[in-house]
Amino acid sequence: MVVIFSDNTDFTTSYVLYWMQYYGIRYIVVTPESKVIFTKFDNLVYTISINGEQISSSTVKGVWYRRGEFSFERVKYKFASKAHMLQSLIESERQSCLFFFHKALEKCPVKIGSYFGNFINRLDVLIEAEKIGLRIPKFIVTTSKSELTKFNLEHRKKGIILKNFSQGVGFSIEERFYKYYTQKIDTAFIDSLPSEFAPSFFMEYFDTLFEIRAFVFLEQVFSMAIISSYAAVDVKKKEQLNQVRYAPYVLPKSISKSLIELVKQLDIETGSVDLLVNKDGLFCFLEINPIGQFGHLSKVCNLYLEKLIAQYFYEKTRV
Repeated sequence: MVVIFSDNTDFTTSYVLYWMQYYGIRYIVVTPESKVIFTKFDNLVYTISINGEQISSSTVKGVWYRRGEFSFERVKYKFASKAHMLQSLIESERQSCLFFFHKALEKCPVKIGSYFGNFINRLDVLIEAEKIGLRIPKFIVTTSKSELTKFNLEHRKKGIILKNFSQGVGFSIEERFYKYYTQKIDTAFIDSLPSEFAPSFFMEYFDTLFEIRAFVFLEQVFSMAIISSYAAVDVKKKEQLNQVRYAPYVLPKSISKSLIELVKQLDIETGSVDLLVNKDGLFCFLEINPIGQFGHLSKVCNLYLEKLIAQYFYEKTRV
């Protein structure tokens, strides 16, 4: 049995499931909509119910944390008006069981991804990447207009960009979805800011010849070049306007080796990586996302990465 954590909108998960069916792998998918009930923990074995199916940890041979979250079903009680604190206690106990459950799954010998690893911080990643030897852009996280002004002056020849440093692609307001984009900013924008603002992430602009999207899976790295003459900083805007071309790309061995080492240091098994390359052939590392998309890379470059993941579970879990 392989337990897969994902959400209903992730097409990549669906393609991997097709290959799991091909290999005859028994699996169950947990999504935020799943009804999950914690039954018991006894003699180092936990038992839960997923959409009515009883699952024992003794039968779980593999775990894939693709993305998404879930929670154990809440037991509803009727309390007197002055006993509302009991509900808080019950909720705290439920959360403790959920935390334990995730920690227990971390010990599964065949595992891709992690509930805890899904929330790695972009700043931690950049610091670790630089330690390994990857080139990263100069950056600042600040709440101060004066500090931002200094940073802008230091990089006035190249310019600076504004980028979110938390995970996520956007947010919804009144049934409309607003995406996050990386944007180059100028002095006029900085002048319009108040003296203090929310913690924000600014980075020096890297003059780019082309971009690279890579996918790291354990000891393997797959990559493609994203080529465009369109002036937008964020590749997502270029893609929306069909202003890009894609081509298979083989990274230098030194870069691939560093990316594999980064994955190990971050204690993750997979990651979608964004790199920039300038006209001098210098590589600049931007980020790695353990729950990032890799389906487009797989399709464009005919890599069958979804098959690779299913095959990994097939080879590692069969006895």
